[in-house]
Amino acid sequence: MALRGMPMAIFGDNGTLLAKQNSRGSRMKTSTSSNQLRNDRFLTNFLKPFRPTVPQPVTFVPRNQSRNKYRRWLSYCISTDFKFNITERIVEVPFVFQNLRLPEHSRILEFGCSQSLVSLQLASLGHDVSAVDVEDYPFSHPNLHFHKIDFLQNSFADGYFDGAIAISAIEHAGLGFYGDRCNEDGDRAVVQEIYRVLRKGGQFLLTAPYGKKGASSWARVYDKPGLLELLGKFKILAFRLFDGRGREAWTVAEPDQVAEVDSISTCQAVVCVVATKP
Repeated sequence: MALRGMPMAIFGDNGTLLAKQNSRGSRMKTSTSSNQLRNDRFLTNFLKPFRPTVPQPVTFVPRNQSRNKYRRWLSYCISTDFKFNITERIVEVPFVFQNLRLPEHSRILEFGCSQSLVSLQLASLGHDVSAVDVEDYPFSHPNLHFHKIDFLQNSFADGYFDGAIAISAIEHAGLGFYGDRCNEDGDRAVVQEIYRVLRKGGQFLLTAPYGKKGASSWARVYDKPGLLELLGKFKILAFRLFDGRGREAWTVAEPDQVAEVDSISTCQAVVCVVATKP
C-alpha cells in the first residue's frame, strides 16, 4: 500500500515498469521519456525467455515478489518458484463472443490486435475484420485485413463498420509504451474515432482495467465516472465488472466491491461494456 500523501511506483506482474498513482488514486500525467520507454520495453522483452510459457489467459509469475521494481525484475530472471497467473482475458474474450450481436459478413474493427486471437477467430467465423495496431500481427486469413497504422491517422470512411472491439487496448492509447505517439488524451481520441467509423446502431465492445483511477507508464485504470466520460456519446447497453484480485480466479462483481481495487501495477478488476452508436 502507498504511504498517505506519497506517490507510488510499482513494477507490474507482466514486467512493466513505473506504475504511478498519487495519494488520492487520481490520474497522474505520465511524462515518460523516450529513453525510459525503451528501457521499459527492453526489460519486458528480456524477461520472456526466463518464464515458463503456457497459453493465454494463463501465465506464470514468481511466487514471491518484491515491491521494489528492480528486485521484482530480478526475481523474474532468477526465480524457479512460479505460480499460475490467470489474466483478465479469461472473462474479456468470452464476454465479447457472448455479447456480439452481428450477422455473418459484418464489418468489424478490432483496435489493438497484436496480442489478440479475436480478429482471427471472428474472421474464421465469416466476418470481414479490420485489425489495427502499431505492432505487427502474426496471423492472416482471407477475411482479415491487418493495418499497421496509428489508428488516429486511419482512412476508414464515416460509418464504415458494423461493430468495433477493444480488448484491454484503449487504456494504452497515447502513452507511447507500444510505439504510438504520446498524447495525454489518446484514449478519448481513439474512442471518438471509433465513434466516427462506426455506423449508426453499430456495436462497440470495450474492456479495460477498473478500480482506483490512475495511470502508469503503459496503461490507465478507470473508475465509473472516468469510464462514462471516456465513452462520451455512446449509449451503454451493458456494464459488467469482474474481480480478479490475486489473479487466481475471476468472479462477477458489484461496483462497490471493486471501486477501491488497485489495478495500477497489475489488473485486479476489469470492466466489460457493450455500447452502441445512437
